[in-house]
Amino acid sequence: MSIFDKFDEMMDIEELSVAVKELETNGSSEKKEFEKVPFGQYKVKIVKLEAATNSSGEKPCISIWYRIQEGEFINALIFANQYLNTYIGISYGNKYLQSLKSGMCIEFDGYSKYAKLIDYVFEDIKDKTYELSYENNVKNEKFPITKIT
Repeated sequence: MSIFDKFDEMMDIEELSVAVKELETNGSSEKKEFEKVPFGQYKVKIVKLEAATNSSGEKPCISIWYRIQEGEFINALIFANQYLNTYIGISYGNKYLQSLKSGMCIEFDGYSKYAKLIDYVFEDIKDKTYELSYENNVKNEKFPITKIT
């Protein structure tokens, strides 16, 4: 078994392959996806919303990728994680999922069920546009604050 087998299971390989081919064929967009985005208010679509773990694989989280829809930073991505390893984190996760207004009943009933719920919410909201507040986190600058307004 290869060390990379776990990544094949964790990642959407088909989606990654398509994205790599698109980049190699057409190059990057005018504004690079991974350009540093300043704090502010942005109109965004959520292009990725999934149950994941932190980089060490020790903490469950909701992984969120926002794509800016207009303005100077159009197509740039903003990344956020909501950790789910404490009851407070799960409560924040619930509030975040409720803020997306999917109409689904949001409640935690174990991590496996929560992961499926996150997938269902993403399927329901992936074409919606949101107003995102992207702010500095004075308590921990490594983790900016993102909030659907």
